[in-house]
Amino acid sequence: MFGARRLTPYLEDDGQPISDVNFALGGNAIVYVRGEGKNAAGQFPNPTSNPAGTRSRPLERGLERRRAQKSRRGRFAENFCEGVIAYVRDGQIWIAPLDGGEKPKQLIVRGQNHSEEWSPEGSQLVFVSTRGDHGFIGLYDVDAKTVRFLAPSVDTDSDAVWSLDGKRIAFVRRPAERAIRLRAIFFSR
Repeated sequence: MFGARRLTPYLEDDGQPISDVNFALGGNAIVYVRGEGKNAAGQFPNPTSNPAGTRSRPLERGLERRRAQKSRRGRFAENFCEGVIAYVRDGQIWIAPLDGGEKPKQLIVRGQNHSEEWSPEGSQLVFVSTRGDHGFIGLYDVDAKTVRFLAPSVDTDSDAVWSLDGKRIAFVRRPAERAIRLRAIFFSR
């Protein structure tokens, strides 16, 4: 039987959404994002005119704790593995431990990077690197601390997903032309 229980302290509608909710490894905490990214003017939305301002930030909330802890700043907290979170801030991917014990490390990769997803065993992180008129599928190796691109081309690659066994990556490739149509689905490894 399931029962509902409020975990967050937010009692009023201040216009700050909660999104990207996931269980942390081990199931003893929830990871989520509170707030939105910057608007077209480069400002964080502040619909209640809070003089302290607002920010989008990933948070971790223990299931037995009374208070949320700031996990790391960023727009999304979509992926975590083995106590490590990967998130996007200003178009760049950052990796940090959930416990906040170390400073976040930025993956220095040209372009607007997003759609990060850990491999099932947590040793690699696949992501999309958008470069305006084309895009690549990037693969970060945690142990080697290297980034490589899967079958790079002048086309636009997106929607990368891991196979369940972590041995393959599927992604969509759209041809470099004005009309967008699906040309092929690729597997790489």
